[in-house]
Amino acid sequence: GDRLNLKPYEAPCNVCVVEDAHMMRQEAANAMLKILEEPPAASMMILISGKKELLLPTVISRCSEVRFRYLGAADTAGILEKEAGADERTAHFLASFSQGSPGAAMEMMKKGLIERRDALSLTLERISSAEQAAYMGWDSESKDVLIEDIEMMLMFLRDAVFAGEGLREMILDKR
Repeated sequence: GDRLNLKPYEAPCNVCVVEDAHMMRQEAANAMLKILEEPPAASMMILISGKKELLLPTVISRCSEVRFRYLGAADTAGILEKEAGADERTAHFLASFSQGSPGAAMEMMKKGLIERRDALSLTLERISSAEQAAYMGWDSESKDVLIEDIEMMLMFLRDAVFAGEGLREMILDKR
């Protein structure tokens, strides 16, 4: 915040870029809010987030939204094969999982996402081959219902993470 109060040296304004703004803790978001309420002269803050719904509504209300389209899966996979040396199967998986963001996909590779995917896949294979049929039960065979159920499971997991961080106000399902 203090740097934004300095006079720009060469450019017409100071710029502060906050990547993954949705990952800010409550204290950081509140500090950011103070800066956004009274921005220093000749300054610009850019908050980057692929998960706008995780930002505080008060932060969102003080920002102008600029949307960027991601690349198509084929283009992203091509970049991953060429630049990151990913094999075709891995490149297509990461292109889909990163929703068309080559940078995010490369970061996922570095953090071992492929190894985690393989371990999860093995776990699911073990469950599906288990003699206990209860593991494979689901209340519906409708594709739309299954997708909604999976999305709800993701929401529950997200809420569990926020609860663990003491961020009760960020929880979506406040039962």
